[in-house]
Amino acid sequence: MGEAAALAWRAYDATLAPLGRLVVATSYNTRSDRVKSTKTESPREVPVHATLAAVLAAWKLSGWRRMMGRPAVADDLIVPASGGGHRNVSYSLKVLHEDLELLGLRKRRHCDTRRTFVSLAQADGARKDVLRWVTHGPTGDIVDLYTTLPWSTLCEAVGCLRIGMKGAKVLQLRSGAAENGCGVGDILETTASAQAADEEKARRSVPSGP
Repeated sequence: MGEAAALAWRAYDATLAPLGRLVVATSYNTRSDRVKSTKTESPREVPVHATLAAVLAAWKLSGWRRMMGRPAVADDLIVPASGGGHRNVSYSLKVLHEDLELLGLRKRRHCDTRRTFVSLAQADGARKDVLRWVTHGPTGDIVDLYTTLPWSTLCEAVGCLRIGMKGAKVLQLRSGAAENGCGVGDILETTASAQAADEEKARRSVPSGP
């Protein structure tokens, strides 16, 4: 959570292919109220899964703007506190537990989200050794010092994860939205009407009984 709390929009490059990139180089420490280097002290480049890219685009264009009352700029935090500063890690954990209870799931820690990603991605075919570079970066041994994985290889590992938005509809962004720094060609917009239409279509496609 400390890494997520320190991420500014300038750390996100949505123009890269085949996936966008987040550069994780810092972490926010709630106790000292300061931004420091990550635990490994090694910046790492993290491919942005297509579903996450859609979520970030919708968040930047609507949710973030409504929350802060203005468009986001490069130096703004991606997931700020209500006042625009860094999110308190302890409070974020409290809110996570409230969400889990609402969903009927057991309590989990922030680091369990990384565990879930690694587990599901491997189950979907991602290479464990490549995922390590995405989630933790180089370990510091001599082989890592002489290793630089191609961006496409990292993207392939992240792209293995089969995950999407339930009941979502893909909408093409207007050019003005792209100029606002969204950086992706489309976003996922979840609407009750779209989901209802999909359900009705599925119902009609089921053959009737004799």
